[in-house]
Amino acid sequence: MNLNDFHKIQDERERLKFLVHLAMAAPSSHNTQPWKFRLGDKIIDLWGDEKRTLPASDSNHRQFFVSLGCALENILVALDYYGLPHKLTLFPDGREKFWAARIKLEHLRPVASGRAHLASAIAHRHTNREEYDAVGIPKDFGDRIKKLAGSDLRIDLVEDAARRDKIIAAVLDATRAAFNDKEFCWELSHWLKPSLKKYRDGMPGYNIGVPWLISFFMPHALRRVNLSKPQTKMIEKQVRATPAFLLISTRKDEPAAWLQAGRVLERIWLMATQDGLKLGPLAAAIQIGEFHKDIQKVLDTDFRPQVFSRIGYAAKIPRPSPRLELEDALIQ
Repeated sequence: MNLNDFHKIQDERERLKFLVHLAMAAPSSHNTQPWKFRLGDKIIDLWGDEKRTLPASDSNHRQFFVSLGCALENILVALDYYGLPHKLTLFPDGREKFWAARIKLEHLRPVASGRAHLASAIAHRHTNREEYDAVGIPKDFGDRIKKLAGSDLRIDLVEDAARRDKIIAAVLDATRAAFNDKEFCWELSHWLKPSLKKYRDGMPGYNIGVPWLISFFMPHALRRVNLSKPQTKMIEKQVRATPAFLLISTRKDEPAAWLQAGRVLERIWLMATQDGLKLGPLAAAIQIGEFHKDIQKVLDTDFRPQVFSRIGYAAKIPRPSPRLELEDALIQ
């Protein structure tokens, strides 16, 4: 994905498709890629794809809208890079709860680019579920991301041992609860995929550290065997090897706040990518049951945690997650 290719495109609809392609590089829960795009005259409408919701693990659609926010932020970052003026409207029609945003561009004539910009990180951002190095997070990075917070959104970077241990306890309790839930496991099994290139969504074994042969049996095992102990042990190994946890919390707990949390998450993730840092979100502690209240106690806040992620440096880089074809995400 070469950003300069945008300048070579003459057709306006094809330029809109290029921007959608950048949006689709965003992260999403279980790599469901729950977005649809409708293109008009200098317009990009972002919709949520109801068929890609997660009723068992995300019944209120929190992670769904966080994912949409990540996709939206990619477009907005790209528009800034190309110098394209636009108007953003969130939830344009209150009757359509899955119509998340409309971007109306004034024109599609980009300014000269090639300069250093956050947009260059879009194609290189990825989820890293490996163990992280013990190296701490640079203070400068923490200071920069906290500037993205506001009166209705809070950003915490938890590095001290005492609070980390409390958060780890909440993460492990939430993980046990999740993998003891048959509906959660059944749903997850449909998004775990064998390590084959033919799959365009979900989490293939190569992306989550599962050996090639085992990846073919993992979905079936998840449906038939209680994997709570081994999964919790695996997560524990990851979180204890994590130097810091990133949390994004909002004053309100509603789709607009979730969308905003997703936008901030993606911007932080792009900044981290530029700095060589890796992220690995873990949703259980903020999505399953009431475990988010344990996180609130640790943070000493009544803001609702919306995003929880490991953050650090990692020597091992997994293969990128698979992606849907562009045409599959367009509303015809």
